[in-house]
Amino acid sequence: MPQTASDIIVTGARVFIGTVGSLLPAPALAVDAAWPTGWRDVGFTLEPTKLMYKFDLLEIFVEQTMGAVRRRRVKEEASVETVMAEHTAGNLALAMAATATTTAATTLVPGYEEVTIGGDPNLPLYMVGVEGGYNDEDEAFFPIRLFLWLANSADGGTLEYARDKPAGITLKL
Repeated sequence: MPQTASDIIVTGARVFIGTVGSLLPAPALAVDAAWPTGWRDVGFTLEPTKLMYKFDLLEIFVEQTMGAVRRRRVKEEASVETVMAEHTAGNLALAMAATATTTAATTLVPGYEEVTIGGDPNLPLYMVGVEGGYNDEDEAFFPIRLFLWLANSADGGTLEYARDKPAGITLKL
C-alpha cells in the first residue's frame, strides 16, 4: 500500500440525531453545512466521538481438520459514544431514553423544561450521523460521514456535577 499522509485523519466530529427514515445529507454537502430536515446536532462534546463495531462468529468445524473450515458472522453490534457538553433537557432525554417537555413562561410561572425518565419499556429509535472532515492530497476539504440506520440509547448514563469540570452527559447509542 502506498504511504499517503492525507490518509492520516485528525478531525473533531459532530453527532446528529435523526428521525428514522430521514434523508441523508447529499454527498456534495460541505462539512458544517446544515443537514436535511429531520436531523439535529447534539451540540458541543467534551470527549472524542467513538464508533464501535463488533460481531460474533459461527465457526464450523468438521472431524477431518483441526481448524474451522468456514466462518460466518451471526450477530453484529455498532455503537456511537461521546460526552455531550450542552446540558439541555433534550440531550438528557436522548441519553437516558426519556422524554423532555418544555413549559412556556407565563406571568406567574417562569418557563422550564422537564425530563421524565423510566417507567416505559419501549426505547425511542433514531438514526445517528457523525460528521468530520479532512484535506486530501490536493488540499481539497471533504466530509467524513458515518451513519447508524437504527439506534437507541444503550444503557442510560451517569450525570456528575462538580465544581472543577463541566457536567457532561454520556451518550451511548
